[in-house]
Formats: sequence, structure tokens, C-alpha cells
Amino acid sequence: MTAYQPPISQCARWLVAPEDKMIEVTISPLCQKIMDLLEIDRAMLVTTVNERHRGLVNPGVTRIAAVHWFSDTQIIFADTFITNRDIDKSINRVYIREVTAHVVLDLQADLPGGSIDREMRMEEILEIIAASFGEPVTCHPQHKAMTLYSGPWNGTTIIVNVEGEATIGVCGSFSREECSADRVWAFNLERYREWFVGS
Repeated sequence: MTAYQPPISQCARWLVAPEDKMIEVTISPLCQKIMDLLEIDRAMLVTTVNERHRGLVNPGVTRIAAVHWFSDTQIIFADTFITNRDIDKSINRVYIREVTAHVVLDLQADLPGGSIDREMRMEEILEIIAASFGEPVTCHPQHKAMTLYSGPWNGTTIIVNVEGEATIGVCGSFSREECSADRVWAFNLERYREWFVGS
């Protein structure tokens, strides 16, 4: 269990009490497919979530994106949805108990969309990952699709511009109250697999 001290920023401060436990990690079907394909060990995914070198938590505390450098040539990225949390209003803190991993990737420093390093903010890293392996996506019919979309959301629309058949996984943060979407991207498994095999 990991605690957050609001306000929750895009790169939140992680506060862990001595008695706290690790965040539990479950795996979505798409994530399991990726892990089987890449032979990513579950322990590496759990480490990435709990011992991230860079992390991003959305203001609504429904999503964690994290990255962990296991070496200079093996960088694990995970985009997860928060599935179990507790809010302690007496001390204005949110405790994350469980997440479900939707996308997990084995990366290198040099990617098709640019280079990443440990000193970069998670927002910058996510932008490069989306440019590398994402398809243009929009969450409103009147707004332009882009590889990392932040903007209005009408509550139903998620349009991915992709040619041909592809396995797509959409990650992002959505607020019905504010009618907005934040850092939404559409992962293309086939595009990633082509890069991974050739790298």
C-alpha cells in the first residue's frame, strides 16, 4: 500500500509508511499478451510499479504510469489503472492498494520517437513512447487526433486513426465531471513488435 499526499501532481510525491505494503499488480489480457510475447517477468512489472524511477499519477488518482531502468539496455514501462484505493480525509491522503497493468513495454534509450533518459520527467517519457508506438487518437469528434491527446471528452468518443488490422490498447485518464481526457494514447502492438524484433 502506497500513500499519496495531495495535491496529486503529474509526478506525484510518493509517501510510504514503514508498515505499508507493496502495491498489488493484476494484469489485463492485453498486458498478458505483451508479457508472453516479450517474455517479461511478472516480478519486473511489480518492481516497475513499486520502485519506479519516474512516475505519473493523474489528478483523479485513477492511473499510474511508471518506468524503471533495470539497465541501460532494458527499461520497463507500465501504464496501469488504479483498481483499489483508500482515501483518508483526516490526513488528506490517498492510499493505492492495487493497480491493473494494461500496457507493459521493454524499451531502450533510443526509440523511434526520440530518446529517453533517467533525468526526464515522466510526462516527457510518455510523450516519446506514444510517438514511437501509438496511433493518432482523439476523444472528441471536433478535435484533432494526436499520438498523446489531452483535451475535451464528450463521455463516449474515443477514435483511433489506424490503417488495416491492429491490436490497439487505449490508455489514459478520463473525467466525466470535467468532460476531459488527459494523456490518452493508443498503443499499437504490431508497430511495437516490429520495432522490438528489429532492435
